[in-house]
Amino acid sequence: VGTLKVVPESQTGLIHARRAGIVAAEGDLVVFCDDDNWLQDDYLQIAYNLLTDHPEYGAVGGRGIAVADMPLPAEWAEWEGDYACGRIAAESCVCDYRRSLFGAGLATRRALMQKVFSVPFVLCGRQGTTLTSGDDSEICDRIMLAGYHLYYEERLVFQHYMPNERLTDAYHRRLLQG
Repeated sequence: VGTLKVVPESQTGLIHARRAGIVAAEGDLVVFCDDDNWLQDDYLQIAYNLLTDHPEYGAVGGRGIAVADMPLPAEWAEWEGDYACGRIAAESCVCDYRRSLFGAGLATRRALMQKVFSVPFVLCGRQGTTLTSGDDSEICDRIMLAGYHLYYEERLVFQHYMPNERLTDAYHRRLLQG
């Protein structure tokens, strides 16, 4: 069992937080688990086994299940992928064709992430109240450019908390604009 360490980061933004975590990490593998995500109990073991048994996988990811304090909107089936929820594929598979896994729950190799993060990012992700995105796709593109595959695994399940304000039409429009 590893030690939990809180790593401060003065620059706002998800990409900066992930970079700081990679720099501070001591193990061979890293998992991006956001503050509003809860990984299933066996998530880390499944991700570890996949990455250990398949050196050709640069990253593995799973499916997100929305958790909210209110009923999900009627449009949720259309929206869920925009919120890192739902299935990326119909079954577990190499999903390079999709060019991205959800950043939430993404498990990968620390050495690979050190290379991926050694060059400045074009897309910075969310910063404060700005809903810009695309950094997850940029990470995945860089993984594939390094010669690795992306793998979607149905058994990797995480919950993604959705505060009420994220479940409005107005927020969803802002999210898509970002």
